Amino acid sequence: MLDRGCGEGMMWPLQAMGEPMQGRLVRVVMCLGLVCGSVGCAPKRLGPTAGGYVFSVQVSNPIVWLGPAPAQFPKVAEVLVEVHDAQGRPAEGVPVTFALDPGWVQKASLSPSETRTLRGRARALFSEPQTIGVARILVRVDGTPAQVTVTVQSYEEPILPY
Repeated sequence: MLDRGCGEGMMWPLQAMGEPMQGRLVRVVMCLGLVCGSVGCAPKRLGPTAGGYVFSVQVSNPIVWLGPAPAQFPKVAEVLVEVHDAQGRPAEGVPVTFALDPGWVQKASLSPSETRTLRGRARALFSEPQTIGVARILVRVDGTPAQVTVTVQSYEEPILPY
């Protein structure tokens, strides 16, 4: 007999009669994989650029915190770009630029503004936000644009009732 898994109507042949604990463990691990996998999808590939490169852009912390937040609340975000050539190899020395939306230029820091890939990667650090909101970051790889966002939120200590 087969047991039903995570979703309604999904059949999991890994749990047969006589193996309930092992089958449940396998089912839980598979369900967690499906749930976590759907949340942390691979970044979208963009391009090709004028030079034939494909690239992806990710933000390490899509939400950063303003003010005296506890240590587990990130105050910076890394913008990571990965560039590959037409054969899928990491591309070396490709120019990458990073720029804040004009409305955020005086409200946060993004550094460096220009760099080149090293082993197919380039990075910039978004930091020191001065206000809350959604900061747009324009990334150009070999002249081809892409945009990512970082949301800045204000941390407020919870007020406990008396």
